[in-house]
Amino acid sequence: MKRLAMSSRELYSPLANKMLQHAGKGQRSEGYVQVEEFRPGHLLSDDDTLPSVFLLFSPYETRPWGKHVACTEEEFRRWRDAAHAYAESVDRISAEVAAVRQRVARARRWKFREWRRAEEAWEQARRRYSEAVQAADVAYAPVRLEIRAGINAEEERQRAEAVREQEAQRHRAELAARPLWGWAAFPDRGGARVVYVFRHDVASTGVPEAALTADAARVHLWDLRRALTEQLARGSCRVVWDDAALAETQSEFDGVTLGRWWYDTFGEDFRTCRKPEPRSNAYGGGTGAGGTGGFVGGTF
Repeated sequence: MKRLAMSSRELYSPLANKMLQHAGKGQRSEGYVQVEEFRPGHLLSDDDTLPSVFLLFSPYETRPWGKHVACTEEEFRRWRDAAHAYAESVDRISAEVAAVRQRVARARRWKFREWRRAEEAWEQARRRYSEAVQAADVAYAPVRLEIRAGINAEEERQRAEAVREQEAQRHRAELAARPLWGWAAFPDRGGARVVYVFRHDVASTGVPEAALTADAARVHLWDLRRALTEQLARGSCRVVWDDAALAETQSEFDGVTLGRWWYDTFGEDFRTCRKPEPRSNAYGGGTGAGGTGGFVGGTF
């Protein structure tokens, strides 16, 4: 009979088990959790799904459809508990429907009363399934809306952050184009050349007076890179950056070090004008000085 038609899903996979298997170790980290919207299959229809539920994962996991959402510890527990309550409700009614299905499968069609009772039990199971799923959906709906609102808020925050970063990059590029930099090469005591780099508009804290008083051209950072690359290509040469120039540039670059900007722009370590070795810190952070008063070692 048509009214006894059921889904082709012979075995029901409990939703609670699926949640424990895929998201049982989900944890909140640094104020965030990763969520994925999951739509369970409808037990009685191959072409339909149940209302969605969000699975919670740790934010550091790689999930192709995962979305990061900011939440408090209380929100995280509430979201997790609501998802499990939804799953348990669906599992209970699904187990009941599965039991009725077995009864229907054993019913003998040629026994009118037996078949009639099976038919009535099936119709009742269908109604209870629809009602139970709807009740579970109503109970979970506020959490679903809350998480979706969190997803939208985080995506909006990321878009705004991307706009701010683009503006900051544009601003730093404008600052880098100013012809404020100078350089001068002198031999050290061992005969190797030292290239001192400084800014004409900043009082030096470690560059020799001879370098500062030399007839150094005023160049922007792109021309400075070209000059340093040429000097380093001649061999037996090291570059010493003035501490004060680096500190002033970092202040103007809104906290981004010159080394970070140099690496992002040229893909190089600004001390060597070469691509950094694997696992090396090409740009770093801090103010470690070495040698003759310049940033020649450490990280910055």
